[in-house]
Amino acid sequence: MSRYLIILTLLFLAVNENEVRIKVYESPYECAFLRSFSYDKIGRRLVCVTQSSELLVWNDNSKTPVVKKLEKMTGSHAFDRAPMSAVLANGGKEIVLFYIDGRVQVWNVDTGLKVKDLESNRKYFAYAYASPDGELVACLSYAGESNSSAILFWNTRDWTTAGRIESTERINDFCFSGDAKKVFACVGHPTDQKHLGFTGILAWDLKTRQEKGRIEYGTGFPIRIAVSPDARWVATGGGDAGPVAQNSRKLSGHLRLFDWEAKKFLREPYTQADDYVRTVQFSPDSRYLYSGFHSDPSEGRGYTAGIRAFRVGDWVSEWDTTLKLNPIELVISPNGKDILVNDLIGLNIIDAKDGTFRGTKLKFRFYPEDQNRQWKVIIVQMFLMGIFATFFMDLLAGFLAKRKVIYPFISPEAIGRWFLYIFRGRFLHKDINETPALKNEKMWCLISHYLIGVVLAGIYLFLNLIFPVIRNQPWVALIFGIATVILPWFLMLPGIGLGVMASKSSNRSLIIRTNLVNHTVFGLGLFIWIITVHNFFL
Repeated sequence: MSRYLIILTLLFLAVNENEVRIKVYESPYECAFLRSFSYDKIGRRLVCVTQSSELLVWNDNSKTPVVKKLEKMTGSHAFDRAPMSAVLANGGKEIVLFYIDGRVQVWNVDTGLKVKDLESNRKYFAYAYASPDGELVACLSYAGESNSSAILFWNTRDWTTAGRIESTERINDFCFSGDAKKVFACVGHPTDQKHLGFTGILAWDLKTRQEKGRIEYGTGFPIRIAVSPDARWVATGGGDAGPVAQNSRKLSGHLRLFDWEAKKFLREPYTQADDYVRTVQFSPDSRYLYSGFHSDPSEGRGYTAGIRAFRVGDWVSEWDTTLKLNPIELVISPNGKDILVNDLIGLNIIDAKDGTFRGTKLKFRFYPEDQNRQWKVIIVQMFLMGIFATFFMDLLAGFLAKRKVIYPFISPEAIGRWFLYIFRGRFLHKDINETPALKNEKMWCLISHYLIGVVLAGIYLFLNLIFPVIRNQPWVALIFGIATVILPWFLMLPGIGLGVMASKSSNRSLIIRTNLVNHTVFGLGLFIWIITVHNFFL
């Protein structure tokens, strides 16, 4: 009797594995933005890695995941602290994490503990995948602005290094062939940069690491690649980035199909005018091709985004479904029945058969833990930086006044008086020296003086946070400090009765010079802080 029960149980499990569907719950689980998500081979375990370095594990469609904390990279911008990509290995029992600083780690999914640090002498890791036979894990490594790229491999049995594929071309994405004997990659540059190297599709023999073929791309360039499990078809998502002004480019997108056996371009099922096609994937049975699309309302139509399915062979459109935002990544369940799509605001579930939107698995909160910490750090640094730059300005002011570089045209008491009258609803004075005096004017001059410095430092740090060009150019702090001279010229001087830019004063040139010198020194204080102290707050 027990023998029959065992057989029935095994039969049930075999059928059940093929019928595994992602369960949709009324309230999606909320988490930080996803970096990576993947299934085990039978679809019973879904693992996600978030922007806030959390490992989310769903076993057998549990309603909520098991949440485990991963290591965060310290001393960097919040965006770079979490792993750039992650791959499940060894039957979903272990996960390999790839960090932008070159760290590669193996973690046990069940215990949430780190197993091993893997050997690596590269940085800037990007996309990572496991080979179809599960024997290897590989990750793409960029080389900054140069064309040099590498695909690194590790053995999953003992986590030893398994070599690499080095290329002088700029690899944008790669994938394994279905039989795990080849590695395909899309490489290259926009149309106006073709002189920088080859643009198209490359393939290497996984065993010998020798090139086995290539296809020239034509206009545009590919950024994502997928190969059908039978290795007959290659699909690329990409587009072009045509220059429209200095340091400005107009993006466009396309989905392209290639016959790998004939080494030729087949067709371009669709294009888009607003952005690259950022995701493309074949179904496990090689019967369908899925790709993301979106269009911007600036092109004269309403915003649309979603997933399109094409029948492999004749490439007829099977269906398309709508999403809220541009799909940037998709993963197909091992049985080919569900598609998980990251559209920037959530992880959505699409029925692979007819494109029915089944629901949202995850709702993103955009790494609130890092964001909260970031604001706390900014507030602390705002006070310290503002006080330092203001004190630096005051320190040099005494020295510069003695050498008659600046002209002390107003007393501390008058500044404190003007500040106090603002709280009484009076901003403009005919002559601040003739306005009735108030209590504690000198103390309020000091408070207002340093408070303004703190606020200005906070404005700079906020701009530094949201604009990368400021973050990468410390000298902008000096320019910002100089620019704050508009405050006394257009606010304080008119307020105390001297007119815009001291237009009513007989010492106008001296006052303007004094303001300009003081705020230049204030900017110098901000600059010194940025190059010496700022990195300790990252």
